Amino acid sequence: HDHRELLEDLVAPDMIAVVMGVQEELDRLVGDLLDLLDDPRRDVLELRVDDEDGVRTDDVAPPVTVLDLSVSAGSDDAEEGPTGGVTLNSSDLELVTDGTKLQQVGVRFAALAVPRGATITEAWVQFQVDEVSTAAASLTIRGVAQDNTPTFVRSSRNISSRPLTSATLGWTPAPWPTVGARGPDQRTPDLAALVKEIIDRPGWTSGNALALVITGTGRRTAEAYESRPAPVLHVEYVTGPRPNRAPVVNAGADQEVILPA
Repeated sequence: HDHRELLEDLVAPDMIAVVMGVQEELDRLVGDLLDLLDDPRRDVLELRVDDEDGVRTDDVAPPVTVLDLSVSAGSDDAEEGPTGGVTLNSSDLELVTDGTKLQQVGVRFAALAVPRGATITEAWVQFQVDEVSTAAASLTIRGVAQDNTPTFVRSSRNISSRPLTSATLGWTPAPWPTVGARGPDQRTPDLAALVKEIIDRPGWTSGNALALVITGTGRRTAEAYESRPAPVLHVEYVTGPRPNRAPVVNAGADQEVILPA
């Protein structure tokens, strides 16, 4: 009340009304923003300020959900040799040369809790070094184009016979000179496009399984489920955005206030 009385002494009554109206509008906007951030739908809010000098807008981004999902069974990482035989219980994953034989490696992540249609902001797989491998390697990663891909089994060509995503990712990993290393050099490039293609499938449901297939040349040897820590899929996503009505603050016409001398 003291502040209002001071304003009445210094400022014209119509200007006081304008100031108080703006304050009330800002209070309402703050309340709307807090309610929206608590909303599990996590819409994107556009804040809009409209005055005689033009319109200014800003977006408040929805929260990012972060998941780290490890291979959770021995049959969820597998190797397929050139004749089609599938190994499920190896203590390591040869990416992708085993001796002199090129193989395909499948890695499956069960119960991926990402809603269909979510926006994938970042995704990668984190490996840990099992054996020193420093020669050149060139790998290719694709996703399995299935809504809920089953675990791998010991049947001929059980990895290579699965349908693959259109999205593909090349990976030229740095040398792995240190056993036990688990850092950026053992992490794939961003897999967001591959993950997005799978979770956008009509039959995808949060909690389904997602798998990747790795091919190429050279060798990087990573820990498997049997030796652990197993490969981990890291996913960051947001839901939405869905459009909403932008709140508007309108302070009216510009006014000049001359304070008494």
